[in-house]
Amino acid sequence: MAEGLRPVAAGVALGMIGASAGASALRSLLFGVGPLDPAALGGVACVLLVAAAAACYVPARWASRVDPLRALRHS
Repeated sequence: MAEGLRPVAAGVALGMIGASAGASALRSLLFGVGPLDPAALGGVACVLLVAAAAACYVPARWASRVDPLRALRHS
């Protein structure tokens, strides 16, 4: 799971930096939310991380149930 979540965490961090850099350009598109609203940025980051964790969990669980010797014999 860590291998799958590492790029997602890097993407979220780069996205936060990009959102901060482009905040002035987005000001006219946002209604009721400031361009650097910590609650909105944190909420989006949490939703993305939870979705990525759910997407990584299922294959990781399937992989953990496979017998390593059987997988090596069939590869």
